Amino acid sequence: MAASGSGGGENGRSGGKRNDITVESIFGAMEEVMSRCKGGYAGLYLINGVALVGFRDPHGIRPIVMGARDSPTSSGKKDYIFASESVASDTLGFELVRDLSPGEAIVVTMDGGVHTRRCLPESMCKLAPCIFEYVYFARPDSIMDGISVYESRLKMGEKLAEQVTERYPDHDIDVVIPIPDTSRTSAVQAAYILGRPYREGFIKNRYIARTFIMPGPGDAEEVRPAQAQHDQVRVRRTERSCSSTTRS
Repeated sequence: MAASGSGGGENGRSGGKRNDITVESIFGAMEEVMSRCKGGYAGLYLINGVALVGFRDPHGIRPIVMGARDSPTSSGKKDYIFASESVASDTLGFELVRDLSPGEAIVVTMDGGVHTRRCLPESMCKLAPCIFEYVYFARPDSIMDGISVYESRLKMGEKLAEQVTERYPDHDIDVVIPIPDTSRTSAVQAAYILGRPYREGFIKNRYIARTFIMPGPGDAEEVRPAQAQHDQVRVRRTERSCSSTTRS
């Protein structure tokens, strides 16, 4: 990072000493990174003996949170953690501090100092998170950008039920069946709003690889990611709450 934007020496290194790396030089490097990189990203840099750096893309497409706890080894000091979801910090005994803002970098130095900066002009930084984080990627007990993933999936189920009622007021749906696994929360809520039974009509096969990333284009067609329970799906109308069979 210290070499970013400067003349590189052997193997692209600036030849600078470790103690030449300052908080300002780190932020300068992050500004350079964000001005060059396009798309969604959230990441960490560990500069050995200097600092830990967490950063987020200018649109906040990918999530990243910061947590803190009292250090068990250094009295009066804090330990810090960066993770893509709040549950990761919770599991390790850290308290959620906050989500990183779009285009923000946070530098935690070896002495426990915390330095923050938005690395691009505010006009270039606007929160536009990936909806798939809430639909599929995240654990339901996570909170991202102040939004409960579980609550968001309940809301998706409500909206789905409202759309069904508006478009098909005379629907004769027998049961609501989720496509495993992450749509269960939405399916339960949709069934509640529609006043129809919730049933597990498909059982996910947990002993095969993810079919959407299999090597050959025809390989995914040769496996069955989910097995139908025929006594549940032998009905006239089924409202399917779609989820992640393509990623199972």
